Amino acid sequence: MAILKDARIVKTHQLTAEIEGYDGKRVITIMLDGEMAIKPEGEGFERLYEWNGIWYDDLGFNGPYHRQESISPTPEGALDWWMQERGFIFADNGKL
Repeated sequence: MAILKDARIVKTHQLTAEIEGYDGKRVITIMLDGEMAIKPEGEGFERLYEWNGIWYDDLGFNGPYHRQESISPTPEGALDWWMQERGFIFADNGKL
């Protein structure tokens, strides 16, 4: 597993985004303050998924849900999307 980002974010949390898997099917697991972040609706953990080189905020068993829009072609873009969706911004340009 490789760390995609490890930075302090403005809402006083330490964000660590871990990326694992192989090209075309990777997963970004998002942790806040050393614990896996829970989705706002409370159903599961915050993860972003790659399917055939495109990133999504959720996947079905056999890939993206019908008519589901992708969030980014890159893992960095997917993480930026997640940050914006949750109302977070990186402190100090994302550097520790």
